[in-house]
Amino acid sequence: MWFGSDGGGVLNYRDGEFHRYNPVESAGYDTSGARVNGIPGSPTFCVTRVGKHIDGSILISNRLATVPQTVALVTPGWIQNGDSDQPWVYYRTQSEEAIARPYEISEIMGDPFGRFFVGASGDGNHTFVCDPNRTLTDTTDDSWESYDPVALQDAATTCFEDIAREVLTFAVDHQNYLWVGTPGGAYYSQGGLNPNASVGSMRFICLYDLPIGNRVNAIHVDSQDNKWFGTDNGVAVLDPSFTWIHIFQTSSSIDYASDLASNGITSITSNPHTGEVWLGTLDGLSRLQTPYVSREPALDTVTPYPNPFHADGSQSLYLDADALGGRFDQLRVFTLGGRLVRELSWTQAITNGWDGKNADGDYVAGGVYLLVATTGDGHSATGKVAVLGR
Repeated sequence: MWFGSDGGGVLNYRDGEFHRYNPVESAGYDTSGARVNGIPGSPTFCVTRVGKHIDGSILISNRLATVPQTVALVTPGWIQNGDSDQPWVYYRTQSEEAIARPYEISEIMGDPFGRFFVGASGDGNHTFVCDPNRTLTDTTDDSWESYDPVALQDAATTCFEDIAREVLTFAVDHQNYLWVGTPGGAYYSQGGLNPNASVGSMRFICLYDLPIGNRVNAIHVDSQDNKWFGTDNGVAVLDPSFTWIHIFQTSSSIDYASDLASNGITSITSNPHTGEVWLGTLDGLSRLQTPYVSREPALDTVTPYPNPFHADGSQSLYLDADALGGRFDQLRVFTLGGRLVRELSWTQAITNGWDGKNADGDYVAGGVYLLVATTGDGHSATGKVAVLGR
């Protein structure tokens, strides 16, 4: 588990212990100093947020870092090895000179297309989007864009006031709509995210009828594509048809009484296998049992990333677990002619990915390959990947 903080840097909990990363700790350094850095005037004060990339890497935003380490990425390989001398990967938010305070950043999120979004802090005014071009450890070929949400709002029809620029939370639903929570409400991208279009072409629609207050601290998308909004005044659930289906507040509420520990919601997550929803609040953790479970044991879609995939040792191929819709027992890689190339277990496929080698340890030739994920009771799902050979 990884934790961001409002001053203490980053915490990583593993093997029953907490490991801290900030300039005063000796738990790990990159080639140029501490793994995360403090702010001007207070070098040990590290404001960080944590997100996850689609390949399993941990994304860390380092607000106002005194060195150009605004965003750190911790690879699955480093995570597997624990503390090591291997450096993390660092990005610097790129921007036009006209953008004021480009390092005033906060929330960070990996999207379904391999990019990551870095939202503005309370003193910022732009959200930054980085496309690493499938090479997370090589920052020389990255493509950066930024946008001011006020300039992209669909003000004529949905926004009665300007969108608040500060980002408190990100989420992407099953239709690839980007949802953003702010101190003044929530908004979403019209038509969903498009990996082939500039972020400047997006248009944002305001969610103007939120029934539990406007400060949206958390947005969570469950297995049935319901959107859960947590504010300072409770929780509201929006179904895929944009109908409010649930509202939860504490037992003192007249209209929406529940066993919620506090109306002050800080985070939301759910277990797609059991339907449990976990709500972090200012007064502790609440658990809610819901009917919203994933459609198991059937599998949905095998969506490989990256695609195309370079089978030359520079990349590993991973699967989008959300699109898959359930856990498989075995992943098999075939040529289109039906020849078995490689077999991987769930743990191997999710943790390390496919390295592009066949069963003999040789890199496969370029071409299109079939991926088949199967469960022990006979369910299966398939997908294709284009392999670029050496």
